[in-house]
Amino acid sequence: RALEMAERLDVADVRADALITLGLLPGKPPVEALSALTQAVELAEAGGMLRQASRAHNNLAVLLYVNVGDLEAAGEHLVRAAELSRQRGDVAHELFYTANATVMAAWLGDFAWVEEELPSLRQLLDGIHDPGPAAYLFRLAEMLPWRCRGALAEAIEHMQVVLEEARQAGDLQVCVGVGPFLGDALAEAGQQEAAEAILQETIALADGGAPGDSVLPRGFLSMVRLQQGAIVDAQSLLSEARKKAAELGSRALDTVGMSWAKAHLAAAQGHWSEAMAAFEATAGGFARMGMRWFRARTLREWAEAHLARGEPGDRERARDLLQEARAQFQEMDVPFYAAQIEEQLK
Repeated sequence: RALEMAERLDVADVRADALITLGLLPGKPPVEALSALTQAVELAEAGGMLRQASRAHNNLAVLLYVNVGDLEAAGEHLVRAAELSRQRGDVAHELFYTANATVMAAWLGDFAWVEEELPSLRQLLDGIHDPGPAAYLFRLAEMLPWRCRGALAEAIEHMQVVLEEARQAGDLQVCVGVGPFLGDALAEAGQQEAAEAILQETIALADGGAPGDSVLPRGFLSMVRLQQGAIVDAQSLLSEARKKAAELGSRALDTVGMSWAKAHLAAAQGHWSEAMAAFEATAGGFARMGMRWFRARTLREWAEAHLARGEPGDRERARDLLQEARAQFQEMDVPFYAAQIEEQLK
């Protein structure tokens, strides 16, 4: 109704604000949401409405990241949002949008850009009395290169500090945001029980109404339970994740996360055709999203599934996949995992 009134009365700023809000309402079909936010960006930019334009670019970035899975475009919109905030002297939002863009760059595997941006982000952060969520995003951007380059102990310690601070502050959105990646890092470090506890906490918070998504943490927890030998639990968690994803609509990040968990479950059950198809779908999904580090990791796990099956041609296929994964890690300047794969190839 606000949008209809604004259009009838030709009130451009209210029209832009209404479109921006409509674009992120729960249950909004993705096509309609994308259309609303695209219109908002065009309207606000054309009218020189810096506040609305920066907010529209940010909301469009969120939609492109979570629903569409276009991380590169999402990053570009966040950079533009930061530029517009800088023009209007809004340091808090400049910090928030830039920090978000830096996190997006980390998911894209552009760790050099992340590390180049961190000093200027620190300056912005130090100049604000109460940075709010931007402080969490900064620390996440700071931590992601450590985690993705194999410095697990440092990344885990950093995330645990951030998580505890969020708990103390009652910031449940940060708790839900950090939980899946802390759980995943703990699992890789061999701390399955700690990983399970964090992921269960994350799921409980998200299911209890905290801002965030419980689909991805269920996928991670399913893989942790497989490592513990609990195939039935892993299967149940994946089934729950599918139900939650259906409630939220088809979202790129959830889809690839469930495909990833499905691949591991099928491999654990010896359902090799299903496992190979799921690994292929997962690698393809991460490739479409531009998440190079996760794709390289999936290629390695796919190779290990071939080796576990051990049928004619599996060793050759595993070698090809490992070589591709190694090349990806080398391109991202991640020597830790590249060296591990080199040993596997030997």
